[in-house]
Amino acid sequence: MRETCAQVLGVTTIHLDAETVYDIARRIVQFVTRPEWEVRHGGLLGLKYILAARRVCLETLQTISF
Repeated sequence: MRETCAQVLGVTTIHLDAETVYDIARRIVQFVTRPEWEVRHGGLLGLKYILAARRVCLETLQTISF
């Protein structure tokens, strides 16, 4: 289920502007820092599919600190 949701998130980011994608990614990074493995896994999947769909945002997303 997490994988499917992350795929949908990645596809929807294609239709969003770069600033909105950056805001979404910043919020997802907060999931990656949580102690629960399920939340971290979902966050990593979300980032994976955002980067797969929006390769042009890679440089901008690299500025997000954990």
